Amino acid sequence: MKRILNILCISLLCMGYWGCSADESTESPRSFTTLETAEQAVITTREGLTKYFAVTSNTSWTVKAQDSWVHITPQSGNNGTTTVALTVDPAASDDPRGSGLFFSSGNSVVQFSVPVFQMAQDDLVVSPDAVPTVTKEGTTLHFTVASYNEYEVDTNCDWITTEPVRAISPQIAAYTFTVPANEGRGRSTRITFTGKAGTASTEVTVTQEGVKLIPDKEGATIKGEVTCESIPMEGVVVSDGFEVTTTDKDGCYWLASKKKNGSVFISIPGGYMVDTDGSIPSFWQATTAAPNVVEEHSFSLRREPNTQHILLATTDPHMANRYNYNKTYTDTPQYRNDFRGDIDAFVREHGTKNVYAICLGDLTWDIYWYDKGTLYTLENYRKEIENFPVPYFQVMGNHDYDMKFTDDFEAAGAFRRIIGPTYYSFNLGDVHYVVLDNMYYINKNEDRSHDTYVDDEQLAWLKKDLEHVDKSKPVFVCMHCSAYAITGVSNNKVNVTPNFKNSGTAALGDCFKGFASVHYLTGDTHINRAVANEDMPAGYGNIFEHNMGAVCASWWWTGYISQNSICKDGSEGGYMVFTNNGSDVKWRWKGMKVDAGKQFRSYDMNVVKNHYDTDASVKAFLQKYPLRSRYAACKANTVYINVWNWDSGWQISVKENGQPLTVTQIRAEDPLHNLSYDIPRTASNGSLTSSFATYNTTHIFSVEAASATSTLEIEVKDRFGVPYTESMTRPKAFTTHME
Repeated sequence: MKRILNILCISLLCMGYWGCSADESTESPRSFTTLETAEQAVITTREGLTKYFAVTSNTSWTVKAQDSWVHITPQSGNNGTTTVALTVDPAASDDPRGSGLFFSSGNSVVQFSVPVFQMAQDDLVVSPDAVPTVTKEGTTLHFTVASYNEYEVDTNCDWITTEPVRAISPQIAAYTFTVPANEGRGRSTRITFTGKAGTASTEVTVTQEGVKLIPDKEGATIKGEVTCESIPMEGVVVSDGFEVTTTDKDGCYWLASKKKNGSVFISIPGGYMVDTDGSIPSFWQATTAAPNVVEEHSFSLRREPNTQHILLATTDPHMANRYNYNKTYTDTPQYRNDFRGDIDAFVREHGTKNVYAICLGDLTWDIYWYDKGTLYTLENYRKEIENFPVPYFQVMGNHDYDMKFTDDFEAAGAFRRIIGPTYYSFNLGDVHYVVLDNMYYINKNEDRSHDTYVDDEQLAWLKKDLEHVDKSKPVFVCMHCSAYAITGVSNNKVNVTPNFKNSGTAALGDCFKGFASVHYLTGDTHINRAVANEDMPAGYGNIFEHNMGAVCASWWWTGYISQNSICKDGSEGGYMVFTNNGSDVKWRWKGMKVDAGKQFRSYDMNVVKNHYDTDASVKAFLQKYPLRSRYAACKANTVYINVWNWDSGWQISVKENGQPLTVTQIRAEDPLHNLSYDIPRTASNGSLTSSFATYNTTHIFSVEAASATSTLEIEVKDRFGVPYTESMTRPKAFTTHME
């Protein structure tokens, strides 16, 4: 554990200090004032000590302990040698501490301190632990270092020189560093004191003023510097969305930018983080000058070791605050109570350190930007997430366009202005994250239509960005619309097809040829649909797509009608939790209203079919929508098991009275979503919104039991071997609040 502390008067370490006045200079040396101690410094363990040493003087003297835990007797003496007793109390905590004994001759000609350190065997103490900014004229810095162990000292630069070390005692040394005058730009370094064999280490940052000027370069219209704690950062990727460059050894960069996107951003390096504006990381800045005018934009990082980190991947909150005009349709309270309540609980459990989040689009609901009942825009959303507990990156969705524009670039203008760039990259630990805008807005007659693909400008930028990425490290590609679709299942194997327009899916995938592990994180569909590496089309087996269910589940409707949170495929509304440790990536779906261990739901289809046969609302629904599922194909004693985040790396087994049953993967409608939205919405409204209707999902499994009343033992294991189980007692109730 690193430990640092300040010690008063440490600069007065010169023992045997001699003093004289001008008219004493011709006198005999015996008339000089002398005062010296046998101990020049004292170091002790946490247990404390009592130590005796001699004080020799040719005049009277006094001594005073700086702190109450240090005692010395006697506290004064006269000409000659006096033995004093120093007592250091046992430490009250594990923290190291420092004090001093202040000696003064009676005529005050000689004054100095004997430092006293109390510390453990593996502590390393540097005093002072911080220094003020050095002026450009330069200065001399003095430090005292106490350690029982060997250590190394490094200035980590070529502009600070180290003077010869003065040993005060076997465990304490005085260091002097010379900082020369600086005629260039401001500069910083860290003087590191590194303990050997795993003992403690510490560092002191030294910053020197200089000429604050980043020179222009021919053709460059944007320039700036990237620093961390005032120290220049070399090799940081900087871009305007078209050009990509890196900072030099002085932390400076230059871009020949046409400023089309109106911003410049850094790709935050792994092990670092930026401050946030509200909850959104400040990795970008808006350009303000004309395209041909040079402007300066600089960025500051802080160190944040995040090789191990958690990413909370959320999507589709569809915030509109319809609560303003319909007090029973509670989208805003649902967001705050269910989603934020669950996120806040997660962060309380895991801590904010190394937890980050991203929203994969449809932050808002475009039609309500102009609805006089709500007038809810991206500005309102940004205010809503202002106190989000962890850094929250954002992705643009199709409902985040301004529907008053038909041009794609203009329609995205509000997002760029209020939220930030529509595509960019950043790093957390060993994972490289890429954010893309994979929609092209058409919006004919305000129909809010769009195509789905990544345009050529972004693909060109992406290829430049990936030149700076280690292909052996994981890459997460975050975008709103899914790149692949699952169109069916046969013999327990899903059928996968590209989802982008024309050859757009392949064009994106080709950018990642040679990369070891690529994860697509997408939203939009309001369902969970995992396309595993082994199910990808030939040539793209390094890609795994996680198409995720929504925060709002079914646009908050199941919460409004049935007080639950069910997505179109029957998944619990929620978010994905990615746990990343270097190149090791694991994930799990987290339903907002259920425990983390809840990963599937079982249905007693005998009970479901009976409800369909007897309930008046179901009959009215099927009369309105006669082609919808009646589950007529289900044989007696059939059980459905909906595994929300299923992929082909999972396993499922079901036993009845100890005997395994045959499990078949099917494509079917989730009964609970029908019960929670389709049926009651039709009953109350006369119809339902077709895009909100129950989805025919392929992550439902069917078994046929021998008995209608036996208990089934269900075990599902995810691809990481984590088991999830249920002892399913039948008959099992079929309600909107079923387990």
